[in-house]
Amino acid sequence: KKRMRQGKVLWRGKAVTMHDIRVYKLISLIPRGKVVTYGSVAKAIQSGPRGVGQALRRNPFAPEVPCHRVVNANRLLHGFRGSTDPKCADLKDKHALLTGEGVMIDHDKVGHGIVERLIDIVKVDADCMYVFTAEDIAASSEKDF
Repeated sequence: KKRMRQGKVLWRGKAVTMHDIRVYKLISLIPRGKVVTYGSVAKAIQSGPRGVGQALRRNPFAPEVPCHRVVNANRLLHGFRGSTDPKCADLKDKHALLTGEGVMIDHDKVGHGIVERLIDIVKVDADCMYVFTAEDIAASSEKDF
């Protein structure tokens, strides 16, 4: 383990924080066809959901570290490659990656904003949610530099 400035370490050839490593190790255990929430990752590593989101935004190991398998608390696709615009190409890519892995997606229309324009809401089916096991959480804590 080689220490770098600003609390970063060299892991798999990239400069990342210890927090990032825990996030990446844990989400690497999510099976294809399943997703988790930012909150469930945060709870498992005793962190906050926003910190998890920031680690995933910086993820230099995608798609090996499958950040696309993390959704918001309402099971909505939210954020990918640093973008949260619901109409951006990045979220369409996240949608394609998930459906390509067998994740079932529900489509709805909801009113949004002052104008109450209808927008597509893309929500992951509840049957596709994964629950971290005690073994998953323990594995994410192991030091394997």
